[in-house]
Amino acid sequence: MLVFYQQTIPSNYMKQVKRISFEISKNRRWILAPFATSGFIPAYGFGDVKTSDWSVFKLKPEGECKDLDELLQVYDTVTPTISLSGPTNFAPLIYEAIEICEKVQNYHILVIVADGQVTNEKATRKAIVRACQYPLSIIVVGVGDGPWDMMKVFDESLPRRPWDNFHFVEFHEVMQKADSIDSGELSFAVQSLLEIPDQYNIVRQLGLLRSVSPIPEHSP
Repeated sequence: MLVFYQQTIPSNYMKQVKRISFEISKNRRWILAPFATSGFIPAYGFGDVKTSDWSVFKLKPEGECKDLDELLQVYDTVTPTISLSGPTNFAPLIYEAIEICEKVQNYHILVIVADGQVTNEKATRKAIVRACQYPLSIIVVGVGDGPWDMMKVFDESLPRRPWDNFHFVEFHEVMQKADSIDSGELSFAVQSLLEIPDQYNIVRQLGLLRSVSPIPEHSP
């Protein structure tokens, strides 16, 4: 699993996302077990004054996080030192994940936690299409007020892809439908990973786990 946090996410939303992360971790035996290859988690940030919309930075410069507990601890340590900025572009995050897939050549799940709309739609579209050449599923967790129109377009109707590698889940929408916080958190964890089994099977069918042989690239 790869995790990217947008640096403009308010702390109260991050508390909710942390609970979701722990729920996923607690239930990973039956949710993620068939797809897990390593317990280590590469974690990155984006949306600060240094990276803006063209790059990302490691939350843990010296390496990867050993588990979700360490990831969240590192996040709490690093974020107070970050100066926030915009605009928002998912393309650098996706290309960073692609580089990891090229090196490791195992199946990865890219989780992007963000609080608003992307401003560079064309670059993000192109990156999502490019990612179809690799064993990479992309999950965007939306927290805050959005807007989320473009996320839903990416999820439901982005054309010219060999397979559907993108899934968007809106945190508040799921939680508002739940009977309790506990049931909402579990529902969110399940819905976030709902498409993973089918995506993993497609990745296997396309032979992307054995190599990264290019699939013909399409213009977005």
